[in-house]
Amino acid sequence: MKSRLFQKIVMAGMITAALTCINAMPAAATELPDNVPSLLGPGYDTVQLAELARVYFQTHFGHMPEYADCQQAGENEFRIHLYDIVMDEEAGHTTTSAWYTVNKYGEGENDLLQEPVRLDRPFYGITERCREAEKFLYEEQFFACADYYTSDPELIDEILAAMEEVKFGLPVDMSVTDSDIVLVFYLPEEETVSFRLEAGNLVCGKSKYTLEDAEALGEALCKVKGVDPDPSLYSHAPTL
Repeated sequence: MKSRLFQKIVMAGMITAALTCINAMPAAATELPDNVPSLLGPGYDTVQLAELARVYFQTHFGHMPEYADCQQAGENEFRIHLYDIVMDEEAGHTTTSAWYTVNKYGEGENDLLQEPVRLDRPFYGITERCREAEKFLYEEQFFACADYYTSDPELIDEILAAMEEVKFGLPVDMSVTDSDIVLVFYLPEEETVSFRLEAGNLVCGKSKYTLEDAEALGEALCKVKGVDPDPSLYSHAPTL
């Protein structure tokens, strides 16, 4: 398991840097009961794929469906239905958010949009849309806020390429105040795409998840800040 760079975010009043820029205390991952599987691979079961699909949809569309039904359709094929139940005056009915057909690694297709998906990678696909970004903001919402902008297309491409490699880790229950980081891509026609991290964990609606394989993203964000990353942090970063 590779180290988690995003677990190095500033905590307990240490606001001198973020991500790779400080050896900060990591947020603790949830201790899962024996009957609740981890979201880590290789290979997922139907329970894991259903949960991954919900948080993946939240990351992409800003809504977490209340229900996810995952059924095995073949030796290495799973069908996932994301939906909500809406009550009206007469009765309740379902509203479908997505149908996914994926393999046990979460790789497959959004059947409604006919687009490829990687359920284990929260930013997969979003980055293509963000390649039109004219500006990028890295905002630290610590005790004192700080904003760092770049309009360098090569650096924005580096950030997006690094985001493509990031994977979901474990769910996290802990909340840490004054530890938020917001990443914002400014697209044409005043459209924005943004993501929020709390103590290095990706915020997906009311849920939070640790992130894996985020070292390259941390390095790119340090370039936005104009500081050098500390390579020694990689070898000392905690592992699951």
